[in-house]
Amino acid sequence: MDIKLPVVYVVGDSTVSTFSDDYYLPRCGYGAQLSRYLREGVKVVNLALSGRSSKSFLAEDNYSILRQNLASGDFLVIGFGLNDEKREYERYTNPNLPYTEEDTSRGLSFKYNLYKNYICLARDRGATPILCTPIVRLSEEDVPRCRDCGRVLVPWVRDDTFLEGRVWKAQLDRYHAFLRHWLLEQTGKNILLLELGVGEMTP
Repeated sequence: MDIKLPVVYVVGDSTVSTFSDDYYLPRCGYGAQLSRYLREGVKVVNLALSGRSSKSFLAEDNYSILRQNLASGDFLVIGFGLNDEKREYERYTNPNLPYTEEDTSRGLSFKYNLYKNYICLARDRGATPILCTPIVRLSEEDVPRCRDCGRVLVPWVRDDTFLEGRVWKAQLDRYHAFLRHWLLEQTGKNILLLELGVGEMTP
C-alpha cells in the first residue's frame, strides 16, 4: 500500500527563502536546504519571499497558493520576524500586543497575525504548524539608539548606517574573509550559514 507522504510548506522572509539573484556570493535561506534533511520523497514547497513580513506576505500570490494547497497531514514552517519591525504600514506589526488582540489601532499584533493567519490556518486544515519565527522582540524602550541623533542602531555587518569608518571596514574585511574561507576554499563540505538579525526584532 502506498503511503501518502506529507508536503512541507515554507513561508517567511529571506531567512528561509530561495534566491536566484546575482549576489556577490551564492546565498539561500535555510528553507532551501530542508529537503536535504527530510525523508526521501517528502516534497518541500518553499513559498517564502525575501523582504516580506508576516503582514505583507498576506497580500502575496504565494499566500493564496498556501491557502489553496495546504492539506491534512502537511507541515507549515513559519519563519517571519526580520521585516515585521520595519516602520512602513505595509510591513510593521506590533510586538507588544497579545495574540488575542484583534484591534489594529496600535498596529497589527505580531502574535495575533501569526496565530490567526498561519497557525490557525494550518490547524484548520489538519496540518502541523512549526513556528521558526522569533516570538520575542524588544519593546520600544529597549531598542539601542544613537546617542547623537536618537535613530535606531542596526549592528549588522552588512549595514553601514552606524558602523562606518575604520572599525566598520575592518569588520567587513573579517566577514568577507570568513565567507571566502568557508564558501570558496573549503570544497567538498556542506556549510549552512544562518543570518541572525540583531536590532528591534530580537534581543
